Amino acid sequence: MKKFNTLFILLLISSISFAQTKWDGVTITPVTPVKKVYTITNGAELAWIAQQCKDTVTNFYTELILIAENIDLDNHEWTPIGTEYNPFKGAIQGNWKTISNIKVSITGSNNGDYVGLLGFAQGDLTRQVHVANLFLENVNITGNKAVGGMVGYAKYFVFDSCYVEQGTVVGNTAVGGFLGHGSYTACSDCYAKVNVTANEMYGGGFVGINDTTDNRLIISYCYSRGAVNGSKDNQDNNVGINGGFVGLNHGKVKSAYMVSNPITGNITGNFCGINGKTGRFDNCYYCSSYYPSLGGIGHDSSAIGEEDMIPQPVGQMTSEGFVGTGGGSGLNASDFTNPHWSMDFKIQPPINEKFPIHLWQYHFLYDSTANIGSVPPASLSIYPNPVRNVLYIEIKNIKVQKVEIVDLLGKPIISRKSNYEIIEMNQFNNGIYFVKIYTQDDIITRKFIKQ
Repeated sequence: MKKFNTLFILLLISSISFAQTKWDGVTITPVTPVKKVYTITNGAELAWIAQQCKDTVTNFYTELILIAENIDLDNHEWTPIGTEYNPFKGAIQGNWKTISNIKVSITGSNNGDYVGLLGFAQGDLTRQVHVANLFLENVNITGNKAVGGMVGYAKYFVFDSCYVEQGTVVGNTAVGGFLGHGSYTACSDCYAKVNVTANEMYGGGFVGINDTTDNRLIISYCYSRGAVNGSKDNQDNNVGINGGFVGLNHGKVKSAYMVSNPITGNITGNFCGINGKTGRFDNCYYCSSYYPSLGGIGHDSSAIGEEDMIPQPVGQMTSEGFVGTGGGSGLNASDFTNPHWSMDFKIQPPINEKFPIHLWQYHFLYDSTANIGSVPPASLSIYPNPVRNVLYIEIKNIKVQKVEIVDLLGKPIISRKSNYEIIEMNQFNNGIYFVKIYTQDDIITRKFIKQ
């Protein structure tokens, strides 16, 4: 694998900043956009974004929220960004920054619905909106229905390289460490390390309800760690439905793992509480050390059984072979030519108790110049990255239906069924874009920077 380029290294290094002034929980500061970009530097400005949605002033459709500094919300009561009546529709570029000490304590049958840093986020069928490189730490989230650390409810959204770490997420129904209820929503290279409690049903370490039946919008290369607790009433099987990774699954989860202890409830699975008829798992792993007699799925309605869901003890999950060293084995599996995972023992002390971490996290926290292992030549190459004038796309052994370049808002800039190998970039504004390669069964997405 090629080393990260110099510009990207500098971007990562420059993103590490000193602690910011804490938000007082009262001040709200308006932000003036520049070319539809709202640059956020503190909690008061972020609170203004939430207020605009709550007061139905705007939903930030086709606009970008850029997090320019680390933000400390200091455990003051937070208003989730976006409501059922005025969903948040903007993109977010987290810029490798951290938003910390987030407190939401909304209860009640209605007021407590759609709770997280983001409350209700919605794109549309032809425009999946992106949230990228956003980190949340020390969350204390309490709500009713659709409760998540990052977002309560999301539809037609894509989350890339984000995490929620430390704290608790508590609710009644559809409660997840990262995402409460996802509908036609994808997550890639994300993780949640928090404790989850679902008082009624559908609690998951990563997502409460994965309600996406489009197999091109999937949860991939994600993991969850932490307790997942729920009610246990032997007289009522409609409560206490929980899984270590997902509570109720109707979509596809690929190359993911979980480590949860405890997992409690009436219907529980190490990985999934209930798998619906359209639910699928591909190369997923669950820790079998704590509950060896508990299967990966509590109740399976899909007739696929637990194929491609593999139990592993802690010792195996913390070994190099678990990530995979090539040839299609381990978490990287068939993606070993474009790996997403790294082990956590290359630098001491480890940050994830030797369980696998994401490759972007290894570069960000450990060594931006590292060449992690030797892998065969990739079947998909996009270069140079960053790009100034011309972007080259080399695709081998992939049957391509269409290639698109989209912005952070999911808006297609270029769409081609042929002649996509060389793309002139002079007409593009500087910023982050995504190449989307459409195949018969999947959408392969790669991120690049135009400078």
